[in-house]
Order: sequence, then C-alpha cells, then structure tokens
Amino acid sequence: MKYVIYSIGMLLMSACTQKHPGYHKTPEGLYRKVFKIGDDIPLSIGDFIVYDLNVFESDSLVYAQTSAAIQINKHEHPFFSKALLDMNKGDSACYIYEKTPEVHQLFCVEVHQVFKSEKAYQDHLMATALKAEQKEHQRLSAYIEKSERVWYNILGIYSNTFTRFKQQNFKGDTLSILYKGYSLDGHLYEDQTNRNAPFEFTYGNPGQVIRGIEIAVSMMQSGEKLKFILPSLMAYGSEGSSDYSVAPFTPLLYEIELVEVKKKQ
Repeated sequence: MKYVIYSIGMLLMSACTQKHPGYHKTPEGLYRKVFKIGDDIPLSIGDFIVYDLNVFESDSLVYAQTSAAIQINKHEHPFFSKALLDMNKGDSACYIYEKTPEVHQLFCVEVHQVFKSEKAYQDHLMATALKAEQKEHQRLSAYIEKSERVWYNILGIYSNTFTRFKQQNFKGDTLSILYKGYSLDGHLYEDQTNRNAPFEFTYGNPGQVIRGIEIAVSMMQSGEKLKFILPSLMAYGSEGSSDYSVAPFTPLLYEIELVEVKKKQ
C-alpha cells in the first residue's frame, strides 16, 4: 500500500483547488479513485474478505492503518460497507467520506481475498491467527529481551515494578486515571493526558476500559504512575480496535497514573 499512501499525500496537497480532484462519482454516489484493478469477482453482502485499510484525515495525517478480515454487512460502518460493495477481489481504491462538511476522511482499501463460505473463511482465520499469535509472541519477547527494564508477568500483563501480588478490591469504586498508549515501536496512538480532565470509570463495569488497564490499576496506589505492557489478549485481541487505530494481535505499552479512587457509597 506504499504507492497508495504516496499518491494520497500528493492528492491532499492539491485538495484546495477542487472539491475532490482526480475522483469519479459512482452511480451509488461515492467519490472513488482506483489504483489497481483486480479480477471479476464482485463483493456482496455476506462475503468474508481479507483487506488492508488506510484512513486519512483532512489534515493529511494517517488516522488509522489495519490489515483485517471481516464479513461484509451494512451495520458496523455503513460508508465502509458501501465502498466494499463497489469493489472486486484484488481491487485497490480510495473513497472520500465526508465525515462533516469541514472534515473529510479517505478510506483507502485493498481487497486481498474473498471467501463465499463461512467454512473456508474460518479455516483461513485459524491459520492466520496462529501465525499472528506466533509473530506477536516473537515481537513481545524481543522487546522485553532488549529492554533496559526488567518486566514481570503478573496476571497476564507485564509490569516493571515487582512490589505487589495482591489485587486491590476496587469493585464498584470510581477511578480517575491518566494514560498514554504506545505500540512497541514507540508510536503514540492514544493520549488521554492532553484532555481537560482524567478519565473516570467504575471498576468492574464491562466495556469501559480494556481488560489490561483494569488489571493494571488494580495493582496501583492512588497517585502512583507505572508502565505496563499489555499483550493483545489483554488489549484489543484478534479483532483490533473498533476505530482501526490498533491492528489485530498488537501488544501495547501503557503509561498509567491512578489519579484518584472514589470509594463506592
């Protein structure tokens, strides 16, 4: 996808002269630019596909990059599904998504494989997941081995502080935290510290924070700041994050500060 990224960069620099330079409007109302034409196998609702996706914001920064496998439907992201249904296997194209009148996103997609049956798709996922898990384990082991810190595996995550084994009982308490999330190569993908206030969540309530963060703060005292490595099993797993900013099977490094603990009444 390097040629796509380069071309998009050039496109964004010239975007001020026309609304959508170099793009053609499809019968479905999509603005599309094709970079590679694949075969004659069109995508349809219910197909299982393997694809690469790069999402660019109007400011020319890469908003998200991922390689994933999904079943096409119209529910998770209607625009993305509409774009996929405009493509064939092997196609590489970019589509303009007008997120707001002022903010546009470019969805650049390359479709690698298409499976018309769930069995074929599941067989592919099992083989791919095994390879991805092995690759993640190798990356994680190499990072820990080269690190100047000593990392301890505690409750499925890695901490560089070996002071407590016992988790604190925060269930039902309201916790305020500040945190930064990095990939192991140092890319900052999430920074909560530059917001107006710490992030608050009720400990034990599902869906508020990823599992690894919940485990990490349970080993912390109020006012403490620590670093943790979260394997993908404790982060975004085999699916990756819903906004595509974290790819599947990606271990993450977090800097977390437990600002305050408000005990439940």
